[in-house]
Amino acid sequence: MKNHNSAKNPLDIAIVGGGISGVYSAYRLINGRPKTPGNPEKKLAKDQPKIEIFERENRIGGRLLSMTPPGMPKTRCELGGMRFTDQQVLASNLINHFGLKFVPQEVFQPENIAYLRGRHIRKQDSLDPLKIPYRMNWAEQSIPTNELTLYAMSQIVPGLKEKHGEELDQLLQNTTFEGKPLYQYGFWNLLERTLSREAYAFITESGGYDSATGNYNAVDTIKLNFDFVPGVKFHMLKDGFESLPIKIAEAFEKDGGNIHMGWTMSHFDMVELEDGSHGVCLYFYPTGGDDDDLTKVYARNMVLAMPRRSLELIESKNAFFEDETLQALIKTVDPVPLFKIFVAYNYPWWRTKEGALKTGRSTTDLPVRQCYYWSVENEQEGADPNNQHSVLLGSYDDDRSVRYWQGFEDKAAGQPLYEVQKELMDTDHELDEFELSKWEDHKATKSMIAEIHRQLVELHGQKTAPKPYAAAYKNWSEDPYGGGVNFWKIHVKSWEVMPKMVHPVEKLPVFVIGEAYSRVQGWVEGALQTSELLLQDHFKLDPPAWVPEGE
Repeated sequence: MKNHNSAKNPLDIAIVGGGISGVYSAYRLINGRPKTPGNPEKKLAKDQPKIEIFERENRIGGRLLSMTPPGMPKTRCELGGMRFTDQQVLASNLINHFGLKFVPQEVFQPENIAYLRGRHIRKQDSLDPLKIPYRMNWAEQSIPTNELTLYAMSQIVPGLKEKHGEELDQLLQNTTFEGKPLYQYGFWNLLERTLSREAYAFITESGGYDSATGNYNAVDTIKLNFDFVPGVKFHMLKDGFESLPIKIAEAFEKDGGNIHMGWTMSHFDMVELEDGSHGVCLYFYPTGGDDDDLTKVYARNMVLAMPRRSLELIESKNAFFEDETLQALIKTVDPVPLFKIFVAYNYPWWRTKEGALKTGRSTTDLPVRQCYYWSVENEQEGADPNNQHSVLLGSYDDDRSVRYWQGFEDKAAGQPLYEVQKELMDTDHELDEFELSKWEDHKATKSMIAEIHRQLVELHGQKTAPKPYAAAYKNWSEDPYGGGVNFWKIHVKSWEVMPKMVHPVEKLPVFVIGEAYSRVQGWVEGALQTSELLLQDHFKLDPPAWVPEGE
């Protein structure tokens, strides 16, 4: 067993996890002169604190994963998180602080498709309850379909439409329905009381997400649905969302921090350091290796920047994991499966007329669920229409549909993966070897490609289409993530659990941050939210210029 350092010379803070919450916290801590948790009068270190990040993968970003498809050097595909909204002030201000360029992401386009129950409808027509293949009741037929969810939520929580931010939080936390507080309901339970079965089927099937109308904690799921009401504006980073944690990590290293990639934590022990204070001894092995090649790391404090499933994968033979309160807190959220696959073609065969199907998304009740018209290169006037490399976010789906695509992974059978078909690429562009290898790490199986292509052709009402030349996917339900997002369970008061989870065992110097146990689950905003709780409440850092007052 090797020693990375000694109990006599421990790190001030070891951060396990190189996703957005881990690198952001490290960057703030190395510049902020943190105080000792539990003793705010004492600085953590006389000089700059010793902070190091340990990441199991060979990249920074966690559930932010951007890549360039072969033959499309100007395009960044988002296999993980892909956007933020105007209302998410922590993320918006941080992006502006680092000077990263962002562009609007269109979602609703009138000419795009809703393919539901075997019928093709334009999105503009799907707003009319009388033009969709669902038999809603007479009251619902008078409401534009894109307002049905808001209508249902307003029946549950009167006055909901006029509330935002903290006012909305307080309203949801204090509202009762039929004598019970909202947090004791699942969102699906409440929608059954306020919508017909046909209306519920429509908002679920046309909305593209199973989980958004699922039976998770009603308080937080209602709040989640406010991210998708008409009028919300989405933005994407021009260089990919992964560029944000990479930029922060570079700044952290420039300021004297260290990042170790390819380090998987096996377990940790609570120890007494040589100066008599309490600390942590972390045990790492090389990712892909085993416990025969462990390295010990001593630290005064440890931050676990990881979701529920990653916490459960750590060996739990210590005072931290044996704490009954912590065990209960870990189980307050459920991981939600998410799946994405990008499919590249030689030209945008789905465009049936000028101006149609260029941006935004089409939705369907097929397992592909959502298809985003992502990018077309070489679109300039006079370009060869048969040489316009194009890529679709062919499927963005969650929950039940993810299990459908798992049936095409064929990993156990050792089926050959779908290689980039260079002979189908009509281009002189040299393939960037690094980006190509990154794409190849996530390439889809032949059977998965055949099925996604078949469904995309059906979604667009065509009999045939040219074969794709490349495809890459990510199933976020795999370990160590367990899911692409995490949602609060019924009966949980998330607003009370979130601050407890940041420091779950009061006497131990172990902290937990990340999207999973935040009030903005599924977004970078949530990861930053729990990070600021850690930084301001426990390490007593002042909020930076980009954090609004009260956050």
